[in-house]
Amino acid sequence: MLLRQGMRLLDSYVQLSADSVTRWRDVPQPDGLCNIPSSRILRPYSKRLAPLEPLRLKRILDVIGKAARANSIVHLNWRLHDFGVNLEENLRVLRSILECYARQRDSHGMRALSMSEVVEALRGKAVATHV
Repeated sequence: MLLRQGMRLLDSYVQLSADSVTRWRDVPQPDGLCNIPSSRILRPYSKRLAPLEPLRLKRILDVIGKAARANSIVHLNWRLHDFGVNLEENLRVLRSILECYARQRDSHGMRALSMSEVVEALRGKAVATHV
């Protein structure tokens, strides 16, 4: 268990696993539910791992670009309460992510949707999303 957690943490900084982007057609499941797996976890800033922060950010920005180019879904999983400590550093990372998203929106038409909006788009309830 500890080894697995360590590998997940390390994967936040260096690529140990493939970046998971989800094709729109893979979201609906045979049982009628929808599965939008996490692509990356936005872990909170760590002072101990500060020298590795550029690697962590690059991993996230790369998967956003990959999803935009493939017209796929990137699910960035994060918890707002994780940002309370080291707030300035965490907001700096979030700002970089939002700037990357804006570039992908402008160049590839990427959209920011909640998980429920993804489901609505797939079920034909949303307007002007490219599925």
